[in-house]
Amino acid sequence: MQNRKGRRTGAEIVFACPNPEAHSHGDAHPSASYNPSKRAWYCHACGDGGGLYDLADRLGLKRGRR
Repeated sequence: MQNRKGRRTGAEIVFACPNPEAHSHGDAHPSASYNPSKRAWYCHACGDGGGLYDLADRLGLKRGRR
């Protein structure tokens, strides 16, 4: 899995898009952001996005029980 190099920018976390194939440069300059209060992510370059669980699945992260 690619290192996402997430960084906090204000209330959001900016990271590399989990769909790098949609970017001509592989999203070398992170264009996706996650908003914890909305529990949603969005890529400002390719327009992909979704909820927290969608992001966890795309990143191959293990989800805990609710």
